[in-house]
Amino acid sequence: MNIQEKITNIINGKLKNPIFKTMQVLNIKTILSQSKFTKKDGVSVYMVVIHFVYMLVMNKKISTFSNQSDDSLKKDVYYRLLSNSNYNWRKLLSLSTLKILKLLHKVQDKKAVRVLIIDDTVEGKVGKDIEGSSDYLWSNKEKRTIRGINVVSLNYSDGFSNLMLDFEIATNKYARVALENFTNIVDYRSNAHIRRLETLKGKSQIAIAMVKRAVNSGIYADYLLVDSWYSKPSFIKEMNELGLKVITRVANNNKIWNFLGDRNTLNRTSKNSI
Repeated sequence: MNIQEKITNIINGKLKNPIFKTMQVLNIKTILSQSKFTKKDGVSVYMVVIHFVYMLVMNKKISTFSNQSDDSLKKDVYYRLLSNSNYNWRKLLSLSTLKILKLLHKVQDKKAVRVLIIDDTVEGKVGKDIEGSSDYLWSNKEKRTIRGINVVSLNYSDGFSNLMLDFEIATNKYARVALENFTNIVDYRSNAHIRRLETLKGKSQIAIAMVKRAVNSGIYADYLLVDSWYSKPSFIKEMNELGLKVITRVANNNKIWNFLGDRNTLNRTSKNSI
Protein backbone atom coordinates (compact mmCIF):
# COMPACT_ATOMS: atom_id res chain seq x y z
CA MET A 1 0.00 0.00 0.00
CA ASN A 2 1.52 3.36 -1.04
CA ILE A 3 1.61 6.49 1.12
CA GLN A 4 -1.42 8.10 -0.58
CA GLU A 5 -3.59 5.07 0.14
CA LYS A 6 -2.38 4.96 3.74
CA ILE A 7 -3.24 8.62 4.35
CA THR A 8 -6.64 8.25 2.69
CA ASN A 9 -7.50 5.15 4.71
CA ILE A 10 -6.47 6.78 7.99
CA ILE A 11 -8.31 10.07 7.55
CA ASN A 12 -11.35 8.55 5.87
CA GLY A 13 -11.70 5.49 8.07
CA LYS A 14 -10.13 5.40 11.49
CA LEU A 15 -9.97 9.09 12.35
CA LYS A 16 -13.21 10.21 10.67
CA ASN A 17 -11.43 13.52 10.13
CA PRO A 18 -13.82 16.49 9.81
CA ILE A 19 -11.47 18.39 7.47
CA PHE A 20 -11.36 15.52 5.01
CA LYS A 21 -15.13 15.07 5.27
CA THR A 22 -15.61 18.78 4.60
CA MET A 23 -13.48 18.57 1.46
CA GLN A 24 -15.63 15.68 0.30
CA VAL A 25 -18.85 17.63 0.93
CA LEU A 26 -17.47 20.58 -1.04
CA ASN A 27 -16.49 18.19 -3.83
CA ILE A 28 -13.00 19.67 -3.97
CA LYS A 29 -11.81 17.16 -6.56
CA THR A 30 -14.32 18.52 -9.10
CA ILE A 31 -13.53 22.14 -8.17
CA LEU A 32 -9.81 21.50 -8.64
CA SER A 33 -10.47 20.04 -12.08
CA GLN A 34 -12.65 23.01 -13.06
CA SER A 35 -9.86 25.35 -11.91
CA LYS A 36 -7.29 23.60 -14.16
CA PHE A 37 -5.47 21.92 -11.27
CA THR A 38 -4.41 18.80 -13.14
CA LYS A 39 -1.33 16.57 -13.31
CA LYS A 40 -0.45 13.87 -15.82
CA ASP A 41 1.57 11.77 -13.40
CA GLY A 42 3.00 11.58 -9.89
CA VAL A 43 1.11 12.47 -6.71
CA SER A 44 -2.41 13.70 -7.39
CA VAL A 45 -3.14 17.42 -7.02
CA TYR A 46 -5.94 16.52 -4.62
CA MET A 47 -3.51 14.80 -2.26
CA VAL A 48 -1.05 17.72 -2.38
CA VAL A 49 -3.88 20.14 -1.57
CA ILE A 50 -4.87 17.98 1.42
CA HIS A 51 -1.31 18.32 2.70
CA PHE A 52 -1.50 22.11 2.31
CA VAL A 53 -4.78 22.19 4.27
CA TYR A 54 -3.11 20.34 7.11
CA MET A 55 -0.13 22.70 7.01
CA LEU A 56 -2.59 25.57 7.39
CA VAL A 57 -4.42 23.92 10.30
CA MET A 58 -1.14 23.01 12.01
CA ASN A 59 0.36 26.43 11.22
CA LYS A 60 3.41 24.83 9.63
CA LYS A 61 5.57 26.00 6.74
CA ILE A 62 6.51 23.58 3.96
CA SER A 63 10.03 23.08 5.33
CA THR A 64 8.83 22.44 8.90
CA PHE A 65 6.05 20.12 7.78
CA SER A 66 8.47 18.14 5.61
CA ASN A 67 11.03 17.82 8.39
CA GLN A 68 8.57 16.85 11.11
CA SER A 69 6.25 14.51 9.21
CA ASP A 70 7.28 11.04 8.09
CA ASP A 71 4.37 11.00 5.64
CA SER A 72 5.18 14.28 3.91
CA LEU A 73 5.95 14.49 0.21
CA LYS A 74 9.16 15.86 -1.24
CA LYS A 75 9.41 19.64 -0.97
CA ASP A 76 9.60 19.99 -4.75
CA VAL A 77 6.09 18.54 -5.06
CA TYR A 78 4.66 21.35 -2.94
CA TYR A 79 6.67 24.10 -4.63
CA ARG A 80 5.78 22.89 -8.13
CA LEU A 81 2.08 23.19 -7.32
CA LEU A 82 2.54 26.73 -6.00
CA SER A 83 4.62 27.86 -8.98
CA ASN A 84 2.43 26.42 -11.76
CA SER A 85 1.34 29.43 -13.83
CA ASN A 86 -1.68 27.67 -15.38
CA TYR A 87 -3.55 26.86 -12.20
CA ASN A 88 -6.50 29.20 -11.70
CA TRP A 89 -6.31 30.09 -8.00
CA ARG A 90 -9.05 32.71 -8.28
CA LYS A 91 -11.50 30.17 -9.66
CA LEU A 92 -10.53 27.66 -6.97
CA LEU A 93 -11.32 30.24 -4.29
CA SER A 94 -14.51 31.41 -5.99
CA LEU A 95 -16.00 27.95 -6.60
CA SER A 96 -15.11 26.77 -3.09
CA THR A 97 -16.71 29.82 -1.51
CA LEU A 98 -19.83 29.51 -3.67
CA LYS A 99 -20.22 25.91 -2.56
CA ILE A 100 -19.90 26.91 1.11
CA LEU A 101 -22.43 29.76 0.65
CA LYS A 102 -24.97 27.37 -0.88
CA LEU A 103 -24.67 25.19 2.21
CA LEU A 104 -24.89 28.22 4.51
CA HIS A 105 -28.07 29.49 2.84
CA LYS A 106 -29.89 26.37 4.03
CA VAL A 107 -29.41 27.36 7.67
CA GLN A 108 -29.03 31.11 7.28
CA ASP A 109 -31.52 33.47 8.93
CA LYS A 110 -33.60 35.01 6.14
CA LYS A 111 -33.57 38.31 8.00
CA ALA A 112 -29.77 38.40 8.22
CA VAL A 113 -28.10 41.38 6.56
CA ARG A 114 -25.57 40.20 4.03
CA VAL A 115 -22.71 42.45 3.03
CA LEU A 116 -19.73 42.50 0.71
CA ILE A 117 -16.63 44.13 2.16
CA ILE A 118 -13.70 45.61 0.24
CA ASP A 119 -10.66 45.26 2.48
CA ASP A 120 -7.49 47.17 1.68
CA THR A 121 -4.42 45.81 3.50
CA VAL A 122 -0.79 46.91 3.33
CA GLU A 123 1.89 44.46 4.47
CA GLY A 124 5.22 46.14 5.14
CA LYS A 125 8.26 44.80 3.26
CA VAL A 126 11.79 46.09 3.79
CA GLY A 127 13.47 44.40 0.80
CA LYS A 128 14.35 46.68 -2.12
CA ASP A 129 13.62 44.27 -4.94
CA ILE A 130 10.53 42.35 -3.80
CA GLU A 131 8.29 41.71 -6.79
CA GLY A 132 4.81 43.18 -6.30
CA SER A 133 5.96 45.64 -3.63
CA SER A 134 5.67 49.43 -3.93
CA ASP A 135 6.87 52.53 -2.13
CA TYR A 136 4.72 55.27 -0.59
CA LEU A 137 1.81 53.02 0.43
CA TRP A 138 -0.32 54.44 3.22
CA SER A 139 -0.45 52.15 6.24
CA ASN A 140 -3.36 52.66 8.64
CA LYS A 141 -1.44 50.66 11.20
CA GLU A 142 1.73 52.76 10.97
CA LYS A 143 -0.15 56.01 10.19
CA ARG A 144 2.44 56.83 7.52
CA THR A 145 3.58 55.78 4.07
CA ILE A 146 5.72 52.65 3.93
CA ARG A 147 7.21 50.18 1.46
CA GLY A 148 5.13 47.05 1.16
CA ILE A 149 2.58 44.99 -0.71
CA ASN A 150 -0.97 46.31 -1.12
CA VAL A 151 -3.58 43.53 -1.15
CA VAL A 152 -7.18 44.34 -2.09
CA SER A 153 -9.66 41.65 -1.10
CA LEU A 154 -13.41 41.10 -1.37
CA ASN A 155 -15.16 39.39 1.54
CA TYR A 156 -18.69 38.22 2.32
CA SER A 157 -20.32 38.41 5.74
CA ASP A 158 -23.76 37.70 7.18
CA GLY A 159 -22.85 38.71 10.74
CA PHE A 160 -21.84 35.17 11.69
CA SER A 161 -19.74 33.89 8.78
CA ASN A 162 -16.94 35.74 7.00
CA LEU A 163 -15.59 34.33 3.73
CA MET A 164 -13.04 35.66 1.26
CA LEU A 165 -14.33 35.80 -2.31
CA ASP A 166 -11.43 37.34 -4.22
CA PHE A 167 -8.09 39.11 -3.79
CA GLU A 168 -5.50 40.95 -5.86
CA ILE A 169 -2.17 42.71 -5.35
CA ALA A 170 -2.32 46.37 -6.39
CA THR A 171 0.85 48.15 -7.44
CA ASN A 172 1.42 51.84 -8.12
CA LYS A 173 3.84 53.99 -10.10
CA TYR A 174 6.39 53.48 -7.32
CA ALA A 175 6.60 49.70 -7.83
CA ARG A 176 10.01 48.39 -6.77
CA VAL A 177 10.27 45.94 -9.69
CA ALA A 178 8.71 46.62 -13.09
CA LEU A 179 6.46 43.87 -14.41
CA GLU A 180 8.78 43.15 -17.35
CA ASN A 181 11.68 42.62 -14.93
CA PHE A 182 10.06 39.86 -12.83
CA THR A 183 12.51 36.97 -12.52
CA ASN A 184 9.97 34.21 -13.21
CA ILE A 185 8.95 34.49 -16.88
CA VAL A 186 5.47 33.08 -17.57
CA ASP A 187 3.52 32.44 -20.77
CA TYR A 188 1.41 35.44 -21.79
CA ARG A 189 -1.61 33.09 -22.11
CA SER A 190 -1.32 31.76 -18.56
CA ASN A 191 -3.42 32.71 -15.56
CA ALA A 192 -0.30 33.98 -13.80
CA HIS A 193 0.37 36.51 -16.59
CA ILE A 194 -3.26 37.69 -16.52
CA ARG A 195 -3.06 38.22 -12.76
CA ARG A 196 0.18 40.17 -13.15
CA LEU A 197 -1.42 42.58 -15.63
CA GLU A 198 -4.36 43.11 -13.26
CA THR A 199 -2.01 44.51 -10.60
CA LEU A 200 -1.48 47.60 -12.78
CA LYS A 201 -5.15 48.60 -13.07
CA GLY A 202 -5.37 50.60 -9.85
CA LYS A 203 -7.31 49.81 -6.67
CA SER A 204 -10.67 51.19 -7.82
CA GLN A 205 -10.76 49.17 -11.04
CA ILE A 206 -9.52 46.06 -9.21
CA ALA A 207 -12.29 46.43 -6.62
CA ILE A 208 -14.97 47.05 -9.26
CA ALA A 209 -13.89 43.96 -11.22
CA MET A 210 -14.02 41.84 -8.05
CA VAL A 211 -17.53 42.95 -7.15
CA LYS A 212 -18.75 42.38 -10.72
CA ARG A 213 -17.38 38.83 -10.71
CA ALA A 214 -19.08 38.12 -7.39
CA VAL A 215 -22.45 39.52 -8.50
CA ASN A 216 -22.27 37.71 -11.86
CA SER A 217 -21.55 34.42 -10.05
CA GLY A 218 -24.88 34.74 -8.23
CA ILE A 219 -23.74 36.04 -4.85
CA TYR A 220 -26.32 38.36 -3.29
CA ALA A 221 -25.62 41.08 -0.73
CA ASP A 222 -27.67 43.93 0.71
CA TYR A 223 -24.78 46.37 1.04
CA LEU A 224 -21.16 46.96 0.05
CA LEU A 225 -18.86 48.23 2.81
CA VAL A 226 -15.76 50.21 1.76
CA ASP A 227 -13.41 52.68 3.43
CA SER A 228 -13.22 56.37 2.53
CA TRP A 229 -10.59 55.83 -0.19
CA TYR A 230 -13.29 54.26 -2.40
CA SER A 231 -15.96 56.87 -1.61
CA LYS A 232 -15.84 58.47 -5.03
CA PRO A 233 -19.02 59.34 -7.00
CA SER A 234 -17.97 57.23 -10.00
CA PHE A 235 -17.28 54.16 -7.83
CA ILE A 236 -20.54 54.49 -5.89
CA LYS A 237 -22.52 55.01 -9.10
CA GLU A 238 -21.08 51.82 -10.62
CA MET A 239 -21.89 49.82 -7.49
CA ASN A 240 -25.46 51.19 -7.45
CA GLU A 241 -25.88 50.04 -11.06
CA LEU A 242 -24.97 46.53 -9.88
CA GLY A 243 -27.78 46.75 -7.31
CA LEU A 244 -25.53 47.37 -4.30
CA LYS A 245 -26.02 50.13 -1.75
CA VAL A 246 -22.67 51.48 -0.58
CA ILE A 247 -21.86 52.19 3.06
CA THR A 248 -18.75 54.32 3.47
CA ARG A 249 -17.24 57.28 5.26
CA VAL A 250 -17.16 60.22 2.86
CA ALA A 251 -13.63 61.29 1.98
CA ASN A 252 -12.74 64.73 3.35
CA ASN A 253 -11.43 65.95 0.01
CA ASN A 254 -12.99 68.90 -1.83
CA LYS A 255 -11.56 67.62 -5.12
CA ILE A 256 -13.82 64.59 -4.79
CA TRP A 257 -16.79 65.96 -2.85
CA ASN A 258 -17.70 69.62 -3.17
CA PHE A 259 -20.77 70.98 -1.39
CA LEU A 260 -22.67 74.10 -2.46
CA GLY A 261 -22.72 77.39 -0.59
CA ASP A 262 -20.87 78.06 2.64
CA ARG A 263 -20.77 74.37 3.48
CA ASN A 264 -18.45 73.62 0.56
CA THR A 265 -16.27 71.15 2.46
CA LEU A 266 -17.02 68.16 4.68
CA ASN A 267 -15.51 69.85 7.72
CA ARG A 268 -17.68 72.94 7.33
CA THR A 269 -20.77 70.83 6.76
CA SER A 270 -20.00 68.89 9.96
CA LYS A 271 -19.36 72.05 12.03
CA ASN A 272 -22.48 73.81 10.78
CA SER A 273 -24.65 70.83 11.66
CA ILE A 274 -23.57 70.77 15.32
